[in-house]
Amino acid sequence: MNYFEHFGLSFDPFLKNAMQGHQSFLSRDFHNASEILRSGVERNGVVILTAGPGLGKSHAIDRFLSGLDTSRRSGTYVCPPFVSVTEFYRMIAQELGLDPTGNKQRLQCRIKTHIYSVYKRGRPIVLVVDEAQDLKFAVLEELHIFLNFDHDTTDAFTLILSGGPALNEIIDTTEKLASLKQRITNHYDFKGLSDEEIPLYLKHKLEFAGGNNLILDDDALRCLCTASCGISRTIDHIMTDALAYGAQTGRNRIDAEIMQVAIDNQSLVLRKRFSTKASSNRARIA
Repeated sequence: MNYFEHFGLSFDPFLKNAMQGHQSFLSRDFHNASEILRSGVERNGVVILTAGPGLGKSHAIDRFLSGLDTSRRSGTYVCPPFVSVTEFYRMIAQELGLDPTGNKQRLQCRIKTHIYSVYKRGRPIVLVVDEAQDLKFAVLEELHIFLNFDHDTTDAFTLILSGGPALNEIIDTTEKLASLKQRITNHYDFKGLSDEEIPLYLKHKLEFAGGNNLILDDDALRCLCTASCGISRTIDHIMTDALAYGAQTGRNRIDAEIMQVAIDNQSLVLRKRFSTKASSNRARIA
């Protein structure tokens, strides 16, 4: 018997990709981010979407792009951290199906001509630039030029900059990015699941896998809320460990003791990952 079957589940709903995107729990953050994206796209604006790791930002963007009315708009996604301005334009050109050769000026001209052409035909582009906190400063500085159409009188496409919380600080405190900052029309920073949402999140996932939320007692839930800080990815990892340990010890419910074992195990995993990453970075620097 698999560990999840011990608790009456047909699969472990807390494993990555165990549930399809449209089956996911729609949190407060998801709804707020979706509305911010919708509003930004309707005005061909500049949208900043920020979140710490594991809060569901990528899922919200994926769902939004997949739901675009393709007869009215087309979505394009790039993830270009640490590239030069020329490489940035080359990536966009490739995604748009354009010739990716030439210098920075030719690439920019080619891309902007295409963007303006589809805008005039009533089908403006939605461009998502992910991991934007890791963009080189030269690329960020270039964006206000990239956004300039008709002597800066036309908003020809939507730019969505998605990244970690550091992106907010970079844009807010860097004087040379004042022009980009002035162009921001919509912004949302993910907060994570609230203590009130976490039980609903668990109920949604457990019921989808054929179980019920009664496998978790109140003390275990309180431990989970405190340890997870509302980060859905952390909740998933802890819950998988709790299910496995609970089945291993023959428990019918996940209590505070089992939950604490799962939390402690994840703390060790996180410390090991951090240590390995730090060692790798030191070796690369050396």
